[in-house]
Amino acid sequence: MCIRDSSGAASLRLTHALRAVHDAILVGIDTVIADDPRLNVRLVEGSTPAAVVLDSRLRTPPHARLFDHHDRVLIITTEEAATLPAARQLTDRGATVVGVAPDDSGRPHLALALRALSQLGLDSVMVEGGAEIIHAFLDQSRADAAVITVAPIYVGGLPAYRRTEDGAPSGLRRLVNLAYDQLGDDLVIWGNFKTEPDGPESASAAQPVNSPIHDLAGDSADDSTAANSLTP
Repeated sequence: MCIRDSSGAASLRLTHALRAVHDAILVGIDTVIADDPRLNVRLVEGSTPAAVVLDSRLRTPPHARLFDHHDRVLIITTEEAATLPAARQLTDRGATVVGVAPDDSGRPHLALALRALSQLGLDSVMVEGGAEIIHAFLDQSRADAAVITVAPIYVGGLPAYRRTEDGAPSGLRRLVNLAYDQLGDDLVIWGNFKTEPDGPESASAAQPVNSPIHDLAGDSADDSTAANSLTP
């Protein structure tokens, strides 16, 4: 479910600032079809990064709006799909179609996709969605950090995690080095994903961190009522 305008102005400004400091913005094909996002930088000064779409069957519409707002669009698909006639249509539209080996589900293998992006000079990637793509990055430990915006609107949605065949939860990752900020009515949580096995937190994880949230959100965050860099 997509609920437009659920986040406040300051949170949206933060999203655009985050886009501006990454080499690429990545979404799944379902997000492109459902929302037709522009994925560019509009609310802050800065360059618009490359747009990356994970699309195992090359369903990206050549008329998608992101083609009109990015100098560089990459479609990551499987090696087999990269030979389909649709690849030529997307190339003619200005996209770079990159084929990688599939994973067990038939989708582009994430590790190979990220390696291909790095080889193309795109080392920092902001994953914006949708839910299935975000879960895949978490489940495969491919994410370094997360910025989570909690808006005071209940919209429902997908379960937070899946269960494996034996009933154990899958894809649970712990955030450390946390910072919390309130931007308008929204709560923003910023942290790094823990890489070591579960256990006592390191000393650094328990210390306050200098939150970059307000610096990135800019002047529109001035109405925040919470202090920067609160620890749990």
